[in-house]
Amino acid sequence: MANSAIEIPFYVAKDGGPLADAAAQMEFESLRTLAGVDKSGSAPSISEIGGGWYKFSVTYGTAPFDTGDLIGVVDADKNGTNNLANAERYIPVEVRLDFYAFGRLTEKAVEIDGMGCLESDTSNNVKADTVKLAADGWDAIAVTEPSGDPDGWTDAQKLMWLIMRFLNETSSDNYDGIKVRKSDGTVATKQAVTEAGGVKTVARAE
Repeated sequence: MANSAIEIPFYVAKDGGPLADAAAQMEFESLRTLAGVDKSGSAPSISEIGGGWYKFSVTYGTAPFDTGDLIGVVDADKNGTNNLANAERYIPVEVRLDFYAFGRLTEKAVEIDGMGCLESDTSNNVKADTVKLAADGWDAIAVTEPSGDPDGWTDAQKLMWLIMRFLNETSSDNYDGIKVRKSDGTVATKQAVTEAGGVKTVARAE
């Protein structure tokens, strides 16, 4: 999955009100990395959102957003057409990796490995774009109530067992151990309970 663009908004006022229809008069006065590297040669274009708001887009891994965080100043009246005061004309902006990372986590599908980590290649492209978490995702998965040795269970069945453990009928005593039952009342798993020196030990489910 290729890296996606993020949009950075900023507001421009004139005499206390929103400045409209002025995107053509805007350009970057300066654009640099935090290390001071000049990125103005690859500065993005600026477009209007409305109501005094404007925006520009950058993509991580693509110039100018290819070496980390950016700081810059937008000249909102490069030709002096709108007669903006200096306090209104020069708009400081920043692009940070955490902006991009948050957008990536909330907007894009990712693949999660067995340790709960995002898997990506050396170009920062996440491996999968078909996995998603959605409100309708769980209901679409057919999961049978598990029983017996958990080693053969799927992850969905393990989660189902956890739900069974707290919502279904369960019995527990020192003689017969812990029994978790399916919705029909049959025993799904047993866990032996032993006690030595006042310490109780619960064995793995089987």
